[in-house]
Amino acid sequence: MNEQKRFWYSVGFMMMFVVMMWVVFFLSEFAEVDFSGWANAPKSEAGLAGIVLSPLVHGSWEHILSNTLPFMILFTVLLNAYPAASMYVLLTIWLGSGLAVWWIGQEGTLHIGMSGVIYGLAFFLISSAIFIRHRVAVLIAVFVVVLYGSMAEGFLPKEGVSWQSHLAGALCGVISALVFGRLDRQYKTRDEEDERDVRFFEETGNSQWGGP
Repeated sequence: MNEQKRFWYSVGFMMMFVVMMWVVFFLSEFAEVDFSGWANAPKSEAGLAGIVLSPLVHGSWEHILSNTLPFMILFTVLLNAYPAASMYVLLTIWLGSGLAVWWIGQEGTLHIGMSGVIYGLAFFLISSAIFIRHRVAVLIAVFVVVLYGSMAEGFLPKEGVSWQSHLAGALCGVISALVFGRLDRQYKTRDEEDERDVRFFEETGNSQWGGP
């Protein structure tokens, strides 16, 4: 598959998730369909379904609007920059963060929304630059930090915000980068080119942080 076809395939695949999010939201908002059973309810047997379904549920216009664009951008970047690893990464973040929230979350609370997945995607793209030390990965990480650096505030406990989802998603993103970051051919270790990429990473880091 050439790059142009891959890009449009990634856009179509990403839009499938976005459409599902919005269909669920419109049904809850205008048809008054109750999706509370899709929420991630920690330590509850009834909340197990939420491990899979809760990212598709959003509680307000502000909630879904704040999640839609970041997911569109980050998931499209993932699909194009890490095509071989992308589905492993998505599944690890989606299911791993959901399971972690169900396990460590406070009993009696409900967790919904795509933000945990978004944090996972962002931290995968950032962590990959550290583990892979490839110039493309570094440039992508810089892009993510510049665009979404303020996401760090989401780790602070705040009423009405599932900081547990944010933390679990971020941790799953880091783990995914460590495990799956080099699945794609262009990021595999290749003697001379890999050394050149490591040197590029180190020089960039030194110039930014004032190293020797």
